[in-house]
Amino acid sequence: SLVEYLRSRLPAGSALSHGDFLQFPGHPLEPEVVQKYRLISGHFGYAHVAPYLADSYSLTFLRDPLARVLSFYKFCLNEDMQRRLPVACSAAELSVDKFMTSTRPEVVEMLDSLQTWQLADMYWMADRQRRRDCSELELLSLAKEHLQDFSLVGFTDTFAADFRRVI
Repeated sequence: SLVEYLRSRLPAGSALSHGDFLQFPGHPLEPEVVQKYRLISGHFGYAHVAPYLADSYSLTFLRDPLARVLSFYKFCLNEDMQRRLPVACSAAELSVDKFMTSTRPEVVEMLDSLQTWQLADMYWMADRQRRRDCSELELLSLAKEHLQDFSLVGFTDTFAADFRRVI
């Protein structure tokens, strides 16, 4: 992965990646935590990273929404995730088709336009409540606007070529 490639070229302990940040109870990550690392990778919402974008090299990769949902469903089938996340318990109980059309709050929160929500603000229900007056088009517009703040926007479909732009 891109993260592992970059991590292998950095001094030990200077990269904070996806699951590592769970050790920090505060969200968003506090500036004193961020300053300790040369690389931070994860599924952060724009609201969490916006304060750091101007002074950092930042990148995000956009993924086909269906591929993302299918990948997330498979991730949720992991027993460890089922002990930690209510949405993973729902995935274990539902077929993939039923999962994708579920109206359970914990599923909706993680599937309903997640990339758009993540790039516009954040994706938890509390974050969605702050923007409840935004139409879907306004939210999409905000997400697109925020993409301009990243150093690199790549696509999983063109990952190899986009990866070369990083290295």
